[in-house]
Formats: sequence, structure tokens, C-alpha cells
Amino acid sequence: MEVERRINTPSPDTLSTLKCSFCDCYLTVTPVSIVNLQGDAWKCGRCFYVKTEYSVPALLYEKIAADMTFPCSFGCGAELPFYVVRGHEGVCRHQPIKCPCGETVQMRSVVSHFHREHPGRISYARVVVEQPGNGRLVTRLLLTGRLAFLVYVLYERLAEIKVGVYALGENYNTYEAHLKVTTRSRSSQVTIPGRRIRKYCLRDNCPDCLLRTCQIEHHRYFDRDRNSPDNAAYKAMNFRVNTLSILNVLDPAYEDLTLIVEISKRDALEERTTKTECARKAWECPVCEGYLVGQVYVCPTGHSLCRSCKPKLMKCPLCEVKIGDSRNFTLEAIGETAVVACRHARRGCSFSGSLEEAVGHEGECSWEEEEERVAAKKRKTNA
Repeated sequence: MEVERRINTPSPDTLSTLKCSFCDCYLTVTPVSIVNLQGDAWKCGRCFYVKTEYSVPALLYEKIAADMTFPCSFGCGAELPFYVVRGHEGVCRHQPIKCPCGETVQMRSVVSHFHREHPGRISYARVVVEQPGNGRLVTRLLLTGRLAFLVYVLYERLAEIKVGVYALGENYNTYEAHLKVTTRSRSSQVTIPGRRIRKYCLRDNCPDCLLRTCQIEHHRYFDRDRNSPDNAAYKAMNFRVNTLSILNVLDPAYEDLTLIVEISKRDALEERTTKTECARKAWECPVCEGYLVGQVYVCPTGHSLCRSCKPKLMKCPLCEVKIGDSRNFTLEAIGETAVVACRHARRGCSFSGSLEEAVGHEGECSWEEEEERVAAKKRKTNA
């Protein structure tokens, strides 16, 4: 069943007013809220963790924006339908990264930036940090094969050893990070089990937030109480190991410690990636064949519909039963952690990621372009 949809692009003047009052990005990620009584201050879904005294869901705006396209907030030039933006931003190569040197660079330029400005901070296959230094943040760019990872190491003598490993591209879901703590002589060693790698996001993984020096209040872990013994930014790190426990096992002379961070393929039994076409299609909306991302509605018979199609339909197209406002909260919860392969996996695409990342990836997948060229050639031949 085809769904008619008219897409409008706001004018430049209108776009300038449709921005989050906190991060200055376009109001293209739900939930969108009005955060003052005058109705001229907004909060986008990217800043959901920012607390405000006044907050009213902008449901009418979201319904209107659902039929609009917006430019990418990162400036890549893409024009995106409203509900595709979140997925696109997760894979956009123009998203910003804060280098500990203070410069903000685009993700696509991080490797060249390190080669040019910080060649001594590039590691291959694994990161080795000898005598980490108490309270000092060590940053390394880890290159393995075609993949790049940003590694943060923060050692605190009287607290914890903290390590964060963040992917700077796609196809990282089949890898995990391992931490080894040893002495310089390698006479003894403690190995921490592998941890799942996260995708880098400046809001969540700002190095200044780790050091409690960040001045950007819309960052997720901006420290408003710098006298607190704990820093919320540590929650985004892969490893948090009690330092004293490690020293008791290895060597109380902490200056002799060496930290080793390695990347390896995840155990196939632990891999949750749903690579089969049958499993992937289970996450498709039966109407538009887009992914069931975010709000998932369900008809009385049990058929699931995406949030884009539901407002346009009075009856379920599969069973002709009237659709209400019931949602499939169980499927929504599972969808937040589901991992799918690209719809072109059988043709050779190696991407796998979350549903939101898949939405952004498939809009830019080279195999998608190839499929369109083949289809166009067939149409021309049949004409």
C-alpha cells in the first residue's frame, strides 16, 4: 500500500527560528519541548537531559515537522526528512570531535589531524601507556585495519583507572575493547574482560567534561557541582577499575604500572547482530518499509506501524481494523538495543549498527546507489 506524502523545506528565515535554545541545532530530534512561558525557547531531543523549570511537549510542531525536510545540523549538505535526522547524525562524517589540544575537528578529518598535529599520539593495533601519571588524561588515536578509535585513559591513584574507547566510524559493532594492567617488567598482569565499544559523540565523550573544565552546559555530563566526589562523565567510559585493588595484586609502586588497551573481534556467541534478511525485515514497517525507530504503534490485531505512517492511516492496511493510539512499548524497548545489518548485506555491505544508525547509513550506502543505477538501466531497457 502506498502512502502519499508531501515534503516541504522551511525557508532560511524559518529555519533560523527552529533551533534548540541550548545546543543551537535544528529542532529535528524528538522529543521537542517548549521551555518557557513565552513560547519562544525550545529544547530538542538531543538535549533531553538538560533540566528546565518549565517544559511542555511540542506535539503540534512535531506533527507539522514530520512532513518537512531539514539540512543536517553538522553542515554536510544533506537535506533530511524529519524522522531520519537522528539516524543520519549517528553516522554523519561531519559531526564534531573535540581534540584534547583544544581544536574541534570533523570526524572525517580526525586521522589526518592526528597525523599532522599529534603523530606521537597515534597507536597501531594496541595502546600502551606507561607510567600514566596521577590525574592526567592520556589521549590516543588507535588505528587497526580500516577502523579508528579514540582512547581516553584517566588514572587516579586514590580512586580508579578509567578507560574509554570510542569508535570514529561505522562497522565497529563486531569489536570489543580489552584492558590489561601490568608492570613495566611484565612480571605480573591483570586482565579486564572485553567491553562493548561505543560510537563517539561529543555531547557524551567530551574530554573537558572528564577533567571538569568544560564550559558547554548542554553537554550531557557538564559538571554543575565540581565539588562532588564523583563525575557523571565517568559513566560513559568502558572501564572503571579500583586502583588500590590493582596495586595490591601487582605493585604498590604505582609509577611502574603500564596500561594496555587492545581491540579484537567479539565472540560470535555474544554477538547480537541480526544479519539475516528475515530478522532485519522484522524491524520494517509493513507500510513504508522503513525501520520501526522510536515510537511504534500497534493495531488491535497486533500489526506494528512506524510513527511516520500512523498519523496518515485510519485503518490498518493489513487487517482493515481501525487504528487507535496504542503503542508497542516492548518492541520500542527492544529496538533501542537491536543491531541490524544493512539491507544490502547480501550484496557485500559490511555495515551493522543500531536501527537509527541503519537509517542514516542506508541513505548513503554505496550499494543503494548501485541498486538505483541498475534499476534505472532496467527501466531504460524496458522502455
